[in-house]
Amino acid sequence: MNDSGAGIEPEEYIRNLRGILAAGRQANAQMEFLLLASETPNPDCEGWTRFQRAYEQPLRELVRETPGCGFVSIAAPFDAASAAKGYPSLSANLVNHPNDFMIRVYAASIVQALLDAGTELVQ
Repeated sequence: MNDSGAGIEPEEYIRNLRGILAAGRQANAQMEFLLLASETPNPDCEGWTRFQRAYEQPLRELVRETPGCGFVSIAAPFDAASAAKGYPSLSANLVNHPNDFMIRVYAASIVQALLDAGTELVQ
């Protein structure tokens, strides 16, 4: 979310993530990762919505090529909730922070990804 607001293009975003993953694996070769494609910020707030959606496909590709790496997209549940409830019903600050409801969506999505991964990501 913040990288997009800062204008970080998808290619640079993935390059930065590769560096983070490499540093993690250098510290612990068994380290596993769960990468998330976030919700989008309020479309009525200028300067925040840039690349969030453009990050998702490269994130998926990075996960496919990185052993021990999982992926969760918050985009689909966020879009469904936003269409039904409206952005203000999902935001803690009306710009880019999820409220308690969306935090629960994040948590449920992460738990489901870990359960789906079985022992691959959870040991």
